[in-house]
Amino acid sequence: MIKTVSAVYFVALGLWVGGLATLSFVVAPLLFKTDRPHAGVNFGTILRGFAWVEGVCAVLVVGGALMLQFHFGGRAGVARVALSVLMALLFSIHAFGISPRIAAERSAIPDFQELAPGHPSRACFDSLHRWSVRVVGANILLGFSLLALSAASLAASRPQP
Repeated sequence: MIKTVSAVYFVALGLWVGGLATLSFVVAPLLFKTDRPHAGVNFGTILRGFAWVEGVCAVLVVGGALMLQFHFGGRAGVARVALSVLMALLFSIHAFGISPRIAAERSAIPDFQELAPGHPSRACFDSLHRWSVRVVGANILLGFSLLALSAASLAASRPQP
C-alpha cells in the first residue's frame, strides 16, 4: 500500500512542478514571442485549464505527504507535509484570487495592447501579473525542494537488504 501512495505522491508532485516549469519557461516565452497580441489571453486560458490539474495534484500531494508521514514519521515527513500544504495554499491563492482578478482586469480593458504603461488599469494588471509570477515561481521552487527532500528522505527510510 505504501509503495502505491509513494508512487502516486511522486507522480502528482512531478506533474505539478514539471507542468508549472514547462508553462513558465517554455510555453509562455514561445507564446509571447510568436503571437504577442493574443499571447496574454491564450496563456491565461492555458493557466486556467492547468489549474484543474494543479488542484488534483495538490490534493494527491498533500494526502500522500500525510500518509507517508503517518507511515514513516520523522522530521523530514513533517517538512514534507508543511511544504506540500504551503504549495497547496499558494496554488489556491493563485487559482482563486490572483488569476480571476487578472482575467477580469484584462477583459475590462478593450484595447489592452494600446493602453499606456502608466494608465491605472494597466498598472493594476501589471501589479497582479507580478504577483502571479512570484506565486508560481515560489511554487516551482518549493516543489523542486519538496521533490529533492522526498526523494532523499524516502530513499533513506527504505530497509537495506
